[in-house]
Amino acid sequence: MAPKLLRADEAEIQRRWRAISIERRHEATRFDDPALVGCIRSAVQGLFQKQVVMFKMGMAGLGSEPDLFLGSEFLKEIFELKWVVEKSEEYPDAVIMNPELQPALMTLQPSMLHECRIFDRLHQCLPDFLGAKNGRSPLPRARWKQIFATEPSSVVALEQQLTKLAEQAFWAMGSNPDFEPKPELEPVAAKAKKKKTKKRGSTKSAQMEEAEEGEELMAGAEDSCGHCQQEESQQEEQPAVATSTSSRQAVVHHYWDWHEDSAPKPYFRWCLPASPFSRGYWARSKESTSD
Repeated sequence: MAPKLLRADEAEIQRRWRAISIERRHEATRFDDPALVGCIRSAVQGLFQKQVVMFKMGMAGLGSEPDLFLGSEFLKEIFELKWVVEKSEEYPDAVIMNPELQPALMTLQPSMLHECRIFDRLHQCLPDFLGAKNGRSPLPRARWKQIFATEPSSVVALEQQLTKLAEQAFWAMGSNPDFEPKPELEPVAAKAKKKKTKKRGSTKSAQMEEAEEGEELMAGAEDSCGHCQQEESQQEEQPAVATSTSSRQAVVHHYWDWHEDSAPKPYFRWCLPASPFSRGYWARSKESTSD
């Protein structure tokens, strides 16, 4: 017993349809089984012959000469089924075709591959399209031709059969892992370029950090140099002060005088003894005597 095929819901099918490329969409909706395409052509030919007979009888409903599109906008807009036909000079109204020369291929129209409105168009033809409880189930690809086992009695019936065939193709795409969208991988060249740019940025940032550290060191060196120069200047000034203090102390020690030169002179001052054996004495200053 063959395993039961999985049924994908419509949301998953539409998600994949939007994510895959045009080529993958064409691959998913390509019908190239000769037996299947032969059944579709046989159904179209049968309806075409009926329309030709009705047109020749002048029956209402046919405003123009019938063609292989059967006057269906659905067939013209959605499906692409090419025919190899010939014209006869003896029978100008006749359409001559060789069934063996017809291509065993049917696809969707290119306009349907570039957009997602195909789901709306198929829903208009078959309201329960891709429905979970529509009584239909996924079939193996080899059994898709069973949809056309019954010859359609009208163009509407043929459109519904084609919609059921498209439903099988979308179910197959929704459950096939090969049609699962894969995350885009960055090219190797782009990765290398990105890595190189990142490396350059890190090198540049390291150089900037080194430059900033160098500036900080230079600023610190300048501050230390300024501080040292200030200390040296202070040290140079300190000996002068010390010298003046020591000289002042020497003067005080020699003259027993503690006043500044600019200070007013006292009236009396202590005079040192002339010899070690004599005593000192107080003497009136000359400035005070003059005053």
